[in-house]
This record gives sequence, C-alpha cells and structure tokens, in this order.
Amino acid sequence: MLKMFFGIEYVDEPKKEKSNINMVNGEDINVFIDIGIKKAFLGGRKSIQLGDEIVNFDIPAKIKNGEKIRIVGKGALGKNGGKPGDLVIIVNIKNSDTMQLINNDIYITFNLQAYDVALGTVINYRLFNEVLNIEIPECTSSGKKIVVKNKGYFIDDNNRGNLVIIINVVFPKELSDDDKKLYLALRENNTYKND
Repeated sequence: MLKMFFGIEYVDEPKKEKSNINMVNGEDINVFIDIGIKKAFLGGRKSIQLGDEIVNFDIPAKIKNGEKIRIVGKGALGKNGGKPGDLVIIVNIKNSDTMQLINNDIYITFNLQAYDVALGTVINYRLFNEVLNIEIPECTSSGKKIVVKNKGYFIDDNNRGNLVIIINVVFPKELSDDDKKLYLALRENNTYKND
C-alpha cells in the first residue's frame, strides 16, 4: 500500500509474523521381549504387537542378554513435523525347563537308565544346528557333570562357553520279574565297598 507524506510516497512492507511452531522429534519406545536360548543362538524372525500395528523384525544370531535391537521410525510420533522416534527392543534370553544359560555355559540334564550309567553309553544329542556324540563313561553317578568344551553360548565370533551335562539316573515305576532277578543277582555278587 502506498502512503503519501510530505509529497513522498512510501510503500508499506507486510509485517512478517514470528513463527511459534517448533518441530519436536518423537521419543523412543522401549519394549522388553523374552526369547529362548535356541532363538538367541540361531537368530530368526519375530513379531510384536505395538498398538494396532504388528511390527516384524529380525533377531541376529549370537545376540547377548540385554542387547538392543533398534527399529528406526517406529517410536512415538513427532510434533509439528518432527521425526518419529525409534522402537528399541531389549532382549531377555529366557531359560527353559530343559536348558539353562549361565554366563556363557549351557546346562542340560540327561535322564538315563541305570544300565546306561553302569555300563557306559554314547548319546546322540542335537544341540540347535548340530548333533553331538556324548560319551557317558561307565560307572557314572547321578549328579555327575560332563563338560563338553566350546559347545556353549557365544562369547564372541570365535569362542564359546561350555556345554555342561548333568546326569540324572532314573528308574522305572515298576520292575518286571526279570528285572528283579537281575538286580538281586547284582546285589548278591556286589563287590563294591562303601568306605
């Protein structure tokens, strides 16, 4: 708009309004998940429910307890054009009834018959993606631990903890007549002395 003062024309410049809009990035969302030892060892695909959305993601092999998986842009929404935060998944490796992870050692239990521990045997045991031939020495007592070196959980890319096998001797609920005769003969001919 032109304004005239003392014969001089002036042009009104439109005033620029100061913007009160500040972009705010969204916050990260932390989610804790439980996975089994096998899933942690081998890695694999997993999904979680986040509100109305199902989020799929990969668990890397050899992941450690407490490690985090970050999914960019799946956190809380930003404000005023700010970027969304990230989804941070915190991994808890959970023990099962048959397998425990203590530090980097994996503990399992073998339930064996009395004749197996008395005479000795070889057990073919599948540990995740490999089959191990576990030798049980003769006269192995219940509660004995057999340690298989470097077959536990990953310490780093080149080193692993140990596989620790706990022997548990089990007996049938009932003995047949032939079984009783065998045990009676063993008892009568027993040369073991309990010192």
